[in-house]
Amino acid sequence: WLMLQVNGLQSRGTCLRDMPEEWFALPEQPRYGSYMHMYAALLRAGWHMDRQELEQATESLELIRPFAPNLATLYRFEWQCEMLFCELMGPRRSEEVEALYTKELQKYIGKCERYQLGKKRLLYAYALLMEKDIAKAERLWGEAQRLAERSPNTGEAKSELDLMLWVKEIASY
Repeated sequence: WLMLQVNGLQSRGTCLRDMPEEWFALPEQPRYGSYMHMYAALLRAGWHMDRQELEQATESLELIRPFAPNLATLYRFEWQCEMLFCELMGPRRSEEVEALYTKELQKYIGKCERYQLGKKRLLYAYALLMEKDIAKAERLWGEAQRLAERSPNTGEAKSELDLMLWVKEIASY
C-alpha cells in the first residue's frame, strides 16, 4: 500500500519531504535481506535525503549494508548509488568512494542515466565533488532539467533537482 501511495502522490507533484514521517517508519523486527524491508529502509533514506538530513539518510542506508552483497543485482546497485551519494555529500573518503563506485556500478549508471534523474544527480555530485569538473556538471544539470520536464513523476523530479542544488551548495564551500 505504501509504495503505491507514495508513487501516486509523487506522480501528482508531492515530494517525499512533504509526506507524513510515520509512512517512513522502519519495521519493528526488520529483515533487511527481504525486499520489502530493504525498500522501507531505502524509502526512509530518500525521505531524509529530500529533507537534506544526510546523517539520518546514511544511517537508514547503513542498515542494508550487511545484506547488500546478497541482494538482487538491481537492488544492490540502487543501494550503492544512494550510499555513494551520501558518501560524496559527506566525508568523501576516497577508499569508500572507490569501493562503492565499481566498474559494474558505473556501467549500470550509464545505462540508466538517460531516464532516471537520480542517476543524473549522482553523476552531477561526482563531477562537482570528486572530479571538480564544472563544465561536466553544467552539462549534467542541463540534461537533468530536460529530463525533469518530461518526467511523469513530478514530485520526484522536483526533489531530484532540489538535491542537485544542494550538491551545488555543498560544492561551493
